[in-house]
Amino acid sequence: MKIGKLIIAAALIAMLSAYCLSANTVAIPVPIQPKLSGEHPTFGLEERWTYSLNFTNMTSSSSAQTTIYANTTGFTTKTNDYYGFMRDCYVLWFSPVDPQSILILLDILSKGFGITDLNASDIVGLGNSSVLKLYLSVNTYLGEYNFSWVKSEWNVSYDTDDKKLYALLSISLNETYSHSIFNFTLYSNKTFGYYIDALNVSLGGYVNYFNGSWHNQSAPTEDLNFPDAYLFYPYFNVSGTEYTTVPAGNFECWKIAVINITNELETLGYYWYSPDAKNFVKIDVNTTDSSGNLYNTYAVLTYSKSMAGPWSPGMAWGLLMFLLFPYFAYNSYQQQQRNTMLLMGVAVLLIVAVVVGITIATRRKQK
Repeated sequence: MKIGKLIIAAALIAMLSAYCLSANTVAIPVPIQPKLSGEHPTFGLEERWTYSLNFTNMTSSSSAQTTIYANTTGFTTKTNDYYGFMRDCYVLWFSPVDPQSILILLDILSKGFGITDLNASDIVGLGNSSVLKLYLSVNTYLGEYNFSWVKSEWNVSYDTDDKKLYALLSISLNETYSHSIFNFTLYSNKTFGYYIDALNVSLGGYVNYFNGSWHNQSAPTEDLNFPDAYLFYPYFNVSGTEYTTVPAGNFECWKIAVINITNELETLGYYWYSPDAKNFVKIDVNTTDSSGNLYNTYAVLTYSKSMAGPWSPGMAWGLLMFLLFPYFAYNSYQQQQRNTMLLMGVAVLLIVAVVVGITIATRRKQK
């Protein structure tokens, strides 16, 4: 009983300390932390991010707003790559759309299916049942925490009074360089990204589109060629570190410049990557589409959560059943022996719960 009280007291002290540290109201500047060398999304665990997106057509002075939900699924799945080989991939999904893929999807619908009367604002307005999945594999050439973009898959549901779009599309890339800003470790003046004048992709799926009458078609069997391949592989330069405040809080970030691939002296905008959030917390980038329209993508993080604790109710239940299996399975045990086993099982669960609580409190303290 004394040991149990000591354990509970230690847990309460740890949680109280974490709360007191997090309750400070005075913002005290701190030096750049070593962790800024690049904490990465942990794709093997479930992590969540919510963004507020404002997408503006600066050419026509029109804009559209939406909320974007992003998630890691916490496990790998198998998918075929461009060459037909089976790959183990993590899945990063967005609903309704990834802010970096708005013009990509618009390009696919226009060039692959001849749908030219949808605009970027329509893509932003996709219903929340729409989902984009990015299939990412570990890039063994760049290191354990860099992820190659193998495949994208859209499940699109868009319905207005005069336009309806239902589509299942997938693109597999014949070039599998590091996906976007996931190129660790990050440090000042690091340049990364990859650009080629044309990019071949394998397109699959179908589109059902209504704009007064229905148009149903399967994806072309031939590869698509995108002259504006920079939409897939931007070019980045790490400008340095900067504190930025977004609705989700104040974050110490790497400020990453997006470079114009046709003029390396021109900066198109910035990403702010936070090791605490383990993703970007802010985007402010200008992009020109193949028709010459200039767009501004502005997104800020409003919520993030990591389910990265090593514990879950399912695990707890499984451990309890494992510990108590003899208690239920063998009636030959005497009552006193069974009670002793029950108390041992409960004690082990309490110890593990306290360790997890201290771990979570410590992580919050570090943030």
